[in-house]
Amino acid sequence: MGMNKIKPNYWLAGMMFILGIVSMCQGFTESYGGLLACRFLMGILEAGLPPGAALLIGQYYKRSEFNVRFAWFICFALGGSACGGLLAYALEHMGGLAGYESWRWVFIIEGLITIAFSVAAFMIIPGFPEDAKFLTEPERAFLLARLREDRGDEKIDMKGVPWLQILLDWKVWAFTVVFFCCDMSAASISAFTPTILKELGWTASTAQVMSIPIWIVGIVVTLSASYLSGKLSIRYPFVFLGIALSLVG
Repeated sequence: MGMNKIKPNYWLAGMMFILGIVSMCQGFTESYGGLLACRFLMGILEAGLPPGAALLIGQYYKRSEFNVRFAWFICFALGGSACGGLLAYALEHMGGLAGYESWRWVFIIEGLITIAFSVAAFMIIPGFPEDAKFLTEPERAFLLARLREDRGDEKIDMKGVPWLQILLDWKVWAFTVVFFCCDMSAASISAFTPTILKELGWTASTAQVMSIPIWIVGIVVTLSASYLSGKLSIRYPFVFLGIALSLVG
């Protein structure tokens, strides 16, 4: 709701910047409660990134073109997890440096990297088409015309939205519960894959490296499914397949 009043680069890069700071704080915290507080804040901040990115991407592409572009956004998250495993393996040897355990250095270094990327994102992320500086006037007119043809006179405006009707709509809550369950499974895999692999007999550092192929497969499947669903103009078989795989574990 807030992104229509804030420039996209301020919103998205700002979220990334604060996420980087909170991530670093996880490496410096001295208590379990402090770690939980940091994780809670990260959840709040991360919740603003996907919808913000989806809103911005949707302002430049037709609905039929959106899914592949947004899939690339998701793939960068998967790629980050893959790189995170490799980075964690490299930082495993930093244990004891400056008096910090290696797991603390993982949070600190990853937080610094996130902050650096947020600065780059602030300079790269464009505004909405109406005020994007990289578009010429003919390009802007062409883009807005093709989007208007696809979805009509749609505006990013929260005024007049029937919030009570939306909040009481069972379909909204049903989809929310489904998404929550799917995302909880995905987050669990992301968080506990190294631990699961360690329990299978690998050392902690080797388990980090062995988690990388999982994310590479995820990238391939995500891009393939989004491309095929857009090409075939159907969604539910791919959704059901993904849910089935999550249920199997």
